[in-house]
Order: sequence, then C-alpha cells, then structure tokens
Amino acid sequence: MNVQHYNSGIVPSIMSRRPRDRRSASPRRIEGRIYRHRNYPPAGSYDLTAAQWSAIGTVSGSGHIQRQTRNPFPDPVQASDHSDDDNNDMDDMDIEPDDGPPVRDGPNATTIGFEFELAIAAAKQSAEFPDPHPNDGRWLSDKLATRYEDGLGFKYTTKNKIVDTLRAAGVSARKSQEHWYPGMMDEPEPHFEWWDSLEYGTANENDPYLSIWAGNYQWNPAITDDKNVEQATETLAAQFWQHHKDENLAPYLTSQEIMVTLQQDIGHMIIGVAPIACREKVKTLWLERVTETARDKKKAHYSAPGPDDPNLVPGVAEDQKYRAWSVTDDISVDCDTDKTHYTIPAGSIPTFPLTGLPIGEPPTLYKWFGAEVVSPVMDYDNPQVYPSLRRTAQALRDVMRIHKPISHIRSGVHIHIGQQAGWTLLHMKKFATLWHVIEPFMFSLHREDRQSGLWCMPMHRESILGRLVYRHDASLTRYSPTTTGPKRKAYEIQMNRYVPYLDNSSRMRHFIFLIWQYDTLTDLKSAMGQPAFGKCSIRWRVTGNKLSPIPNYEDIQTLEFRLMQGTLDADHVWKWASIVERLVIFARDAADRVFRDAIAQIVGQNIPHTLGLNEEDLQWFRDRWSDKQYFTYPDKDVVDWSDPFMVPGHGDTHVR
Repeated sequence: MNVQHYNSGIVPSIMSRRPRDRRSASPRRIEGRIYRHRNYPPAGSYDLTAAQWSAIGTVSGSGHIQRQTRNPFPDPVQASDHSDDDNNDMDDMDIEPDDGPPVRDGPNATTIGFEFELAIAAAKQSAEFPDPHPNDGRWLSDKLATRYEDGLGFKYTTKNKIVDTLRAAGVSARKSQEHWYPGMMDEPEPHFEWWDSLEYGTANENDPYLSIWAGNYQWNPAITDDKNVEQATETLAAQFWQHHKDENLAPYLTSQEIMVTLQQDIGHMIIGVAPIACREKVKTLWLERVTETARDKKKAHYSAPGPDDPNLVPGVAEDQKYRAWSVTDDISVDCDTDKTHYTIPAGSIPTFPLTGLPIGEPPTLYKWFGAEVVSPVMDYDNPQVYPSLRRTAQALRDVMRIHKPISHIRSGVHIHIGQQAGWTLLHMKKFATLWHVIEPFMFSLHREDRQSGLWCMPMHRESILGRLVYRHDASLTRYSPTTTGPKRKAYEIQMNRYVPYLDNSSRMRHFIFLIWQYDTLTDLKSAMGQPAFGKCSIRWRVTGNKLSPIPNYEDIQTLEFRLMQGTLDADHVWKWASIVERLVIFARDAADRVFRDAIAQIVGQNIPHTLGLNEEDLQWFRDRWSDKQYFTYPDKDVVDWSDPFMVPGHGDTHVR
C-alpha cells in the first residue's frame, strides 16, 4: 500500500539498531498478553474473559478494572534480547520521564461522539415558486418560504424540526438555545423562543372543538367597571381552558389563529348592560391572558429536555448538549451558487409560465439551513452505538431533504475520541508521532478537496509545530518546547525507544523530536493547534499536566478528527470511526518495540497489521479511490440536479 510523504521523493530507510531499555530489572513483556481483534460491529466493552481482562489491565482494590496505558500489544522481542549497541541507557540519567502515570481508577471506556454538518433544504426560495422537486415528498416548510433565512423564526423552526424528527424515531434529542442569535439577526422577533417553531402555530386537531366554544360572564352593576373587566377576563379565560379539559384537548396544540378568531366573539359572551369600551377591553385582555398561558403550556411541552441518551457514558459530559442528540446552526455550511458542480437535465428546473425561462439555478432554488447534528458521548464498544447511528441517519434522511456530499458545500463529519479514565502525556506523544507519519494515508480515505480548505488542514502544514518545522515560521518560536539539560536528554532517549532512526528525513525527525520534548499535555496541545483562523485535521482538546483531568464544560478532553466530508451514510461513518479508534488505542497500548516497528513500516510505505485496522474496511475505501487515490463518490463531485438529495435510508447516500 502506498503512503505519500511530506518530503517528496524521499523514502526514509529504517536502521536496524534496537535501543536498550533498562528502566526495570523485570521484563517489560507480560506473559500471556494478547493482541485483541474486535468484532465488527464491536461487542460490548465488558464481555471479555478473565484472561483477556488480565491481558489488558489489572483489577484495582475498588473492584473496578484499572486498564493500563501501556503494553497489551505483544512485544515480539523479550527484554533479555535487547541490544547493547547504543547509548540509550537510562541508568546514567538523573531524570526518568514520568509521562505515563496511572490513569484514574475505574472503567476506562473509549468514548466517541459524532458531529454531522449538513445542508438541509428547508423551504422554497420564494412562496410564489413551485417546489423544485415536487415528487420528492420529504419535508419542505411553506411557513419558511416567506421568512428571512437568518431570522430566529427560520433557524429555530428548522432546528426544532430536526429534533422532533429524531424524537419521533425514538432517538433521545434535545432542543437548545443559541445565545448569540439575537445579536446577529437583522429580523426582530422578540417573542420567538428557542423551543418554538412556526409550524407549531398551524391549524390542528384542537380547532374544530374550540371553534364552537362559548363562555359567559354576568356583568355585575354592583361593582366598578374596572372590577368587572378584571373578573370577566379571568372568568372567560378559565372557561376557555376548562373546555380543553372537558374535551380532552392538549393546550400546547392550540394555535394562535384559533384564539384570535375566538377573540372576536368575546364581547358577546358578556351578559348584561356592559359599556362597549369595557367589552373591547375584555377582548384585548382575554387574548393577552390566553396567549400567555398557551405559550407557557407550549414551552413546558416543547422545551422539555427528555431523558439522557441510553448509550451515554456516565460522568464524562457536564454540558447537557452532549448528554443526548442535539442540533445547532453551522454558518460555515454555505450553499452559494456554483453551477459547475451540477448537471441540469431538461425539465429539472421549474420555469416561469409566461416566459418559459428557468425560475433560478442550483442550489439557490431553496432556502438552506446549515445544521450541525451532535451526538451524546457514547462508549465506542457499546454494541448499541452503531444501531443508534443508523437510526439517526435514517430518521433524518427519510424526512429531510439533505444535499448529497459535494466539495462545493464544505460540510464535514467530526468524530470525537476520548478516554474515560484520562489521557497520559506518553499516550499523546505516541499518538502525535503516529499521526504525523500516517496522516497522508488518512487523507486518502476522504475526498481530495478535504485537505485544501480551512477546516481540516494537514497537521504538518498548518499546526503550530508544523509551521515551525516545515515552514520555518519564526513568529511561533515561543511555542517550542523549553526542556533543557538532563530532562531534554531523557526525553530524547525515551523517544528513541518508540521512534526508529529516520535517515534522510531530517525535518520529519525534527518534528517528532520536538513532540517528545513537550513536558505537559497543555503544551503539546498548543503545539498541535493552529495559529490562525481555521482548523487542522485533528483538533486537539486534551489538556493537563501528565494526565488529563475529568472533562468539563470548557475542556472536553477529546481528539476531534475532522477529515471526513459531510455525509449521513452510517456505514461509511462507522468504518472511518473504527479506523481512528484503532489508531488511538494502538498508540495507547503498543509496547515500545511494537510501536517503533509500526512507525518504521509506515514510513517505509506500508500499513502494518499490528495497527489493528480492519482489512475489509480498508479495502472498502480502496475500492472507492479515484486515479489519484482519494475517496470519490460515483457522481465524481458533479450532482444531478434532478436528484440532488441523499436518498432515504441509512447507507449509501447515492443509491436507493
């Protein structure tokens, strides 16, 4: 398998010398330790045999499994086989790197979360235009055709339609407030709230029962007009809601339209000699009173958070939006006109009746909503995660018109991987090394355009450390590691246990050398970050000293993989998730020699089997490579406008 490299034309050779490890008199290899091949889809996290648990970790005093961060991958070389032909002897050093402390006691699920960026056609571009795809049959809001796309009504109506769609399919989903909306919207909608929808106010099954409602109030000449107005308003409002109880009507389904209609008759429901001005005042106050109550009833119903997702990993999601599926607005998902990415068959665009001219052009025949659909924090090994992913994809694709994956619409799928018991600095140094040499191959598993945008740039080119090493950006030297003296040498010796000699790859070697010189997780995170607007292929969100803390609202402690293009193909997403999960686990658990040999093979343009990547999944991606060896959809990035939306279902977005 070919692997592209950053230094074009250079194929590094691997020196055969093996650094000596004299950290301990006891052998590093644990007898009987196994290499665990996961079933696909994975089995549960807690169905391993006692022997397998013993191979992965040890049982702590609390009775919980305390999984080690080192070495469940077999080291093919026994400690006694170590060569003495190098100077990597830690016994002569005053400092022993402490980058691999024990992780927190208790379970250590590998957590996973998904973020799907999608372009959803919410309405026609104009109420006067016909439906551009009248035979599609999926949701298209008539209410939104007259609304401003950046208004609260448009955005919250579409957001909440997505949430309602998921709930109807049995998916735990929650609505959320976007606190930044009011400052960004040009359309004033002060009474439109985050839980609301323009579609909730339409005529419904309550209307026939309410249209015949009639209340009554006897005007009392013994009290003042103001007191009568107050009592009439209160009495008629109470009778209105009592009628709901008598007819078993849900108050949250009562539309504003029916209340406005009934208001016209409120004055006639006052019996006795009441001044006309008082009758009009009761009409006004009654509508205000029942409208307020109706909104309270609607808010109580539509804003109810509902239960946490049943697949949620406990104790790792402080933010409510990561405890069930949620939706937010993603302004980076843009659907501006670009006809070069469409074929337009005859008759696929409606025409003006008088002139016969097309009413517009793709994709601006619709009003689009850029959605980001976010999953809860789940256990990758939980066997219910994959079915949940399928159910979510199918629910949205069966109901919504979601644009097929296309480079013109820069949407992506982001996968968050976390470690319930914490990340160690050693784990992150190993992973950063592994990712640096394998990243070009990882990009080949996705569309070619993914590495050329702002949102998933290659780490070697756009991370702070990459810009320092490969682009000599002197403005970023303050992010260089500051270790000196014995500690610097100790880290270099540590690196040499895990990294082979890279001949003719001085910049690659220097990049990796600097990775191993960072003294804290927070410093390494900063080096892997971006100095300017945009994001790299992985957004590093792991902080701390040698061990990351428990996730909180600010620091979610995940690696966010951003390479994949926007899609709701659950099978495709799951295959990619299985790849990144295996890389994370290999970096965590591989013994030094196993890890070093794997790095050598990757640099030598091979993907070693010791990584644990599913060969059938890799072949699935290879079968979809273009001539340039990048993932390519069958339409080759030119969408047929007569069929521009993901087809219903959970699998292939292009084939029914």
